[in-house]
Amino acid sequence: MMSIAIVVSAIVNGRRSAAKIVFLAAGVLALSAVSWADDSPTSEQRYKNIQVLRGIPGEELIPAMDFIDGALGVQCSFCHGSGRFPEGYEKDDLAAKQTARKMMKMMREINQSSFGGRNVVTCSTCHNGHIRPQSNSPVGTEESLRQARPAASAGDAALPSADELFAKFDSAIGREADVSKLTSRHIVATATTSAGQTSKTEIFSKPPNLFLQEAGPRRFAYDGKQVWASVPSPRELTGADADSIRLPAQFYRNLRLRGFYAEARTLRKAGLGEKEAYVVRAALKLSRYTDVLWFDAESGLLLRRESLSRTVLGESTQVDEFANYREIGGIKVAMDTTRALPGLAPQKLHFDLVEFNLPIDDAKFSMPTK
Repeated sequence: MMSIAIVVSAIVNGRRSAAKIVFLAAGVLALSAVSWADDSPTSEQRYKNIQVLRGIPGEELIPAMDFIDGALGVQCSFCHGSGRFPEGYEKDDLAAKQTARKMMKMMREINQSSFGGRNVVTCSTCHNGHIRPQSNSPVGTEESLRQARPAASAGDAALPSADELFAKFDSAIGREADVSKLTSRHIVATATTSAGQTSKTEIFSKPPNLFLQEAGPRRFAYDGKQVWASVPSPRELTGADADSIRLPAQFYRNLRLRGFYAEARTLRKAGLGEKEAYVVRAALKLSRYTDVLWFDAESGLLLRRESLSRTVLGESTQVDEFANYREIGGIKVAMDTTRALPGLAPQKLHFDLVEFNLPIDDAKFSMPTK
């Protein structure tokens, strides 16, 4: 599975017109909306009429708003009307916006008094993708119940450790000798929406973390020190925006899992479609992110990744499912990925071309002066 990035164009129907960037890094999605505003350090200095989420870094506000969107299954217009972001978003003319402020204060009080300030209770705790809180007990489908319960033959004592599963994955992806010889990666991919619209993107990367994604006139890159974007003029990115690029920039992220995570543990064995999978929760060393990994119990390859991205209000979730593994230069690559994000229809990604060890000058990843 190779690093890839998709730029999703500005969302209509009241959603933010700032470039919403979704990076698909071999199945790990890191969501960020780049505001392209000034470099003011706090939310209230960057945006108007901030009353609750004051004092947080300015670039953290939009990911928090995206978390609310997904938790309630709504668009930005639900609280902010249909203006073009950020035009008119400071207005207080909708009751839903006032309610949202009250709910954020309530969550903060609950978490502070009962959980030491940790975001245990979030918008998703009660809403779970619905506008109105869900007070009734959910009834699962046969498939969802099968996925949720452990396989009957697998007790906790029989579960392989996370390190054992990582080792099996590493072996399934390719021999260490082949992986260690990789000097670069070049990918051309096609993304297809549920409506049948397609777009092309191209990725260049080198170990350990040089990265450049090009999609039309838009470019996003990490030169190992500086994260930058050009949409169309170049500028440096920081905070959540920068982390969204540092993650897919990790060249070995989906080639060698051992040693990649700060900590990891096997949760259970569960059904996934017609297959059985071992489920591992793993915290990345890039502390904003946690992965829930579903490994094929037979082959060891990755079937699904649930990527959790921390915001000031809770964790946003993105899910990638991988298929059609093919061997390229001794390395197995998932050529097809289906991506799902809260509130958005699933999108399919196909790798048209994957090339290794092409000569790429390091200067290609540097931010242009103009």
